[in-house]
Amino acid sequence: MIRRLPRYYRQLSELQEAGVVRISSSALGKSIGLTASQIRQDLCCFGGFGQQGYGYKVDGLKEGIGEILGISRGHTLVVLGTGNLGRAIIQNFRFSSNGFQLLAAFDINPAAVGGEIAGVPFYHPDGQPLEIVRPAGTVPSLRFTLQLRRTIPVGMWIGLGFGLGLVLLLAGVPVTAMVSSAHIERNLTIVLGMALLSIAAPWVCAVGTGQLFPPFLTVDGEQVWVYRGLGRRELPLEEMDCCRLQHSDECYVLYDKRGRPVIKFSPREDFAPQWMKFLTSHKIKLCSDQGA
Repeated sequence: MIRRLPRYYRQLSELQEAGVVRISSSALGKSIGLTASQIRQDLCCFGGFGQQGYGYKVDGLKEGIGEILGISRGHTLVVLGTGNLGRAIIQNFRFSSNGFQLLAAFDINPAAVGGEIAGVPFYHPDGQPLEIVRPAGTVPSLRFTLQLRRTIPVGMWIGLGFGLGLVLLLAGVPVTAMVSSAHIERNLTIVLGMALLSIAAPWVCAVGTGQLFPPFLTVDGEQVWVYRGLGRRELPLEEMDCCRLQHSDECYVLYDKRGRPVIKFSPREDFAPQWMKFLTSHKIKLCSDQGA
């Protein structure tokens, strides 16, 4: 889901440039080769961007996805190599509209040094270093997004509930019909209600705990936000105790100082090493499930 957000952002940028103000999930899905339900499911994880029967405002949705990706915060970059490909990138890629500031290009070709394209100067890598001037009082901050795992077995809950409901429907209804001579309608209603409750209860619990969709977190400087379901909350690092490796599924679980599991993540996920380094820099120790 996280990997699809840049595709959404690029398509929304093109729609905005074309003057499109509002778009439905089905139209957006067709333009990038996805289904409308996939679009709604992805965007639902980040809150209410759209309105049923109205669609999505292109500029608002683009701004929201840009904030999640960190594009709206502004990033600086340089291009290495000013051959045909490098020049084509400099001339044709819309850096500013995608949240980037192109500072310069570097090339070892002496003939290229000193020139420029589209206002971008060329430098030799062994020449005078390029000084990046930042506003006073600002320092580069860490920003990334990490996909998390569910901390409760939602799939097992749903499977058991569906199985129990199926047993009640296939076995409970015929048995009730055979043994109940009086009040058969009432007894059948009770059995059917129990079956539907068994099937629906795990889904309701998953939605209520924010575990229906896999959660994720974003790190923005010293702030950590955890997104679950339709909401988000800040992760108080001062209340966290340790990050423990569970060998059963090779995942880390972050516990607070009361011993409660807070989040779960795989060390094989993108940005997991950065997240683990971030935790240790904040005095949160890493240990195995047998102890530290």
